[in-house]
Amino acid sequence: MRRRLLVAGLIAASLVLAASPVQAFGRKRGCRNECGAPAYEESCYGTGYGAAPEVEYVEQTVTRYRPEMREREVKVTVNRVVPREETRTFRYTVQVPEVRQETRTVTVNRVVPREQTRTYTYTVMVPEVRQETRTVTVNRVVPREQTRTYTYTVMVPETRQERRTITTSRMVPQEVERQVPVCRMVTETCVDDCGNCRTVCRPVTEVQTVRTVQYQCVPEQREVTVNVTHLRPEQRTGQHRYVVCEVVPEQREVTLQVCNMRAEQRTAEQRFVVCETVPEQRQVTVQVCSMRTEERTEQRRHVVYETRPEVVTQRQTYCEMVAVQEKVRVPVYRQAAMGPVCDTPHH
Repeated sequence: MRRRLLVAGLIAASLVLAASPVQAFGRKRGCRNECGAPAYEESCYGTGYGAAPEVEYVEQTVTRYRPEMREREVKVTVNRVVPREETRTFRYTVQVPEVRQETRTVTVNRVVPREQTRTYTYTVMVPEVRQETRTVTVNRVVPREQTRTYTYTVMVPETRQERRTITTSRMVPQEVERQVPVCRMVTETCVDDCGNCRTVCRPVTEVQTVRTVQYQCVPEQREVTVNVTHLRPEQRTGQHRYVVCEVVPEQREVTLQVCNMRAEQRTAEQRFVVCETVPEQRQVTVQVCSMRTEERTEQRRHVVYETRPEVVTQRQTYCEMVAVQEKVRVPVYRQAAMGPVCDTPHH
């Protein structure tokens, strides 16, 4: 970070030193007009002189500085990691399995099937269908027409003329004056750096008085005749006919099929298998696994890293400002024979 700041400072100093000789030949204050071109005032050429100045170029030697990147060797101390192999002996305990055969007496259960017969009694419902004559009551719908008188109210419209006062707006023209900005182009003569006269156009904003016509709303009241409709309630009578349905009960004899359920006792036999568990003693040979504790010793190699300081030579890049002599041509304005000479050089 410090190296970057040092390089940036040297470059900025070189730019300042390089710009100083050139700015020494700048124009004096007051030698430019409002257009930005050089103006020849009365202090340089006097009153009444209108001849254009002559331009001559003079060679001058200036010193500039430019940055150059160079390299150098420096000694620095670095930490180098050195691996080293070590051997360590450690002891550990393991469980060693041992398998042996043993004869043991075990009790097993043997399943013995046995068939059995069982007699059971159950009840079933036996359907019996027979015809019966029954007296039933049915409802018959008899339509009957009725008339109902009702009264209702209607709104009857009535239209009549009335006098009313209304307000209307009338547009009245009125002439007013206002200030309007107007932009126009004005020609102007300027002299450039080389002493040439030229004509340029620049915009100029002026304020002019313009007359315009504005319309203003003026309220007026007047009487008009309008048709107004009013609603008048009126009572009326009407008749409404409708059909009423009456339900009349009737007795009828019908023949129906009636199903009755009769309970009946039945007997059946069922055969099923019953499984019995009978214990038995047997001699079997099994493998028994036991764990035995055993201590062991082992050597292992591992790598150990050590940090050692070491002085090495490295190449470092730095920036150096080098002075350079250059020749530049600077314009010098001289007055013709009609007026005095302005010995101030212009750039």
